Amino acid sequence: MRLVVFVVVALAACDNGGTTPDWSRMITQPKVLPFGNTPMRTPPAGTIQRGWQADTTTDATAIIPVPITRELLERGRERFAIACAVCHGIHGDGDSPVAHAMQRRRPPSFAERKLVALTPGKMFDVVTNGYGLMPSYATLLDVRDRWAVVAFVRTLQHADGARLAREP
Repeated sequence: MRLVVFVVVALAACDNGGTTPDWSRMITQPKVLPFGNTPMRTPPAGTIQRGWQADTTTDATAIIPVPITRELLERGRERFAIACAVCHGIHGDGDSPVAHAMQRRRPPSFAERKLVALTPGKMFDVVTNGYGLMPSYATLLDVRDRWAVVAFVRTLQHADGARLAREP
């Protein structure tokens, strides 16, 4: 009985006295429409434009666009250990327990010639979008952390076999 009373009251509240509801009130009510003109706000620090991708076809990605400092490399080492070392190994040599368990294709060593030849922009693109069996890490690593990982991997590549991950 309560349900019936509720339905009757609800329908009566919607009734404007006519045979159909007055939808014009919803159309003409004050509201903010999406994609309208709004004053530009300064984006928060560390954000990038939606849909932005590193341009891997120009020389602009031949360098890392953030200052390479000890702090950046330490951050890169930390993020590498969390996100990358599980498959690529702590030294970037493709030697890890997870890599040994992979049946289809093991992750490559960063010392391979074709990986050393990659531009930092292309490496950033691979971390951002994934490649082959490697997933995207865009949700795990923010833009600055991805560049930090790229800088650290470059350091591993130029270490000529030195075990930088063990060094202080």
